[in-house]
Amino acid sequence: MPMRIINKLILSIFYFSLIYICCACSSVSESSFPCRKYAKQFFEQPSDKRVAEFGKLDIETQYCIFLYGNQVIHPPAIYLATEFAKQPSVLPFVTIKLKETKDDLTIRDIVYVISELERMKLYAVGRDKDLMALLNNKANEIKNDSWKKLTIETLNDLEKR
Repeated sequence: MPMRIINKLILSIFYFSLIYICCACSSVSESSFPCRKYAKQFFEQPSDKRVAEFGKLDIETQYCIFLYGNQVIHPPAIYLATEFAKQPSVLPFVTIKLKETKDDLTIRDIVYVISELERMKLYAVGRDKDLMALLNNKANEIKNDSWKKLTIETLNDLEKR
């Protein structure tokens, strides 16, 4: 095998291992979710039914299922961020939740939802100085270095847009 292919293989194994370790080290107890019984049933459905049902749920239930899907389910259900971000009242809702939380993964996941608002061109996040200040402050509170770095990179991308 050429050396270039071997180097790519080693690099791929390294990145896969890093992601696996980050996910394993940051798994959350299922019992910390008030909607865990409903969330389990939700994730037992085929994915196409999940997306259709998700949009019919109230925002509080969507929020809980979104967090459960990204913090308990593996692989994470990151596709729900897009569905959640489509809700008309999602920005004020997650802004309140962000102010209330000190949890690393919840901060990371809320930042991802807010970045989806920007990506879908539903809200110019990078232009909202107060929101960006809040997001940066919360990102700097994250204790896990991997999640902190990822979250700060996401915010830096938002500011550039």
